[in-house]
Amino acid sequence: MCYSCSLHYLNLNLKPQLNSTQFLILFFCFNRYFCFFFFGSRPSLFFSIFCFSNMVAIVARTGRQLQRYNGLQRVVVGCIPYRLKGSIKKSGIEDALEVLVISAQRKGKGVLFPKGGWELDEEIEDAAQRETIEEAGVTGKVGSELGKWCFKSKGNDAYYEGHMFPLLVNEELDQWPEKAIRQRQWMSASKAKESCQYAWMREALDLLVARLETPNKLDD
Repeated sequence: MCYSCSLHYLNLNLKPQLNSTQFLILFFCFNRYFCFFFFGSRPSLFFSIFCFSNMVAIVARTGRQLQRYNGLQRVVVGCIPYRLKGSIKKSGIEDALEVLVISAQRKGKGVLFPKGGWELDEEIEDAAQRETIEEAGVTGKVGSELGKWCFKSKGNDAYYEGHMFPLLVNEELDQWPEKAIRQRQWMSASKAKESCQYAWMREALDLLVARLETPNKLDD
């Protein structure tokens, strides 16, 4: 088993069975003794921490201890993942632009764009990227913020503050934390607008389309 594969095995198979402290100790031991056995020297503590931070990035965050609030409103952040199949000027936005939507966790509740809580220990763009990896399994370039909305939850009477960003996709992952509970699908912007369950996300999509149709506002 190669080193990177071993790390992913630890991450995906053992982490759910251990608390954070136990897993951290196990990882450091594995990392340092693996290198000692094969290369004759142990990596520095800095290198171990670097590997650890990159490895656990593929595990979805849980809990709300670090959740941000604006007054009584929970702050959530998300992305509209998109790709361009050709020139918008030549083909038009309908043919050139595709956006990636994900299924809701509850069956029959339509589709939406990836979003989740913005936590205290991360920048807002990092939170947007993280949520997109966790829920949709894609990475890419996060553009400037599309806007901020106040919306009411569909499941309760709580109000939320939502921020949305565009994300130009450069990689689709084969494995991601919520693969087992969500489907992802590329579709045209018009179809996504018809299918998306959140009005504020549909507004964000309109803003992305307008931005992409205006050359001097393109993020890429």
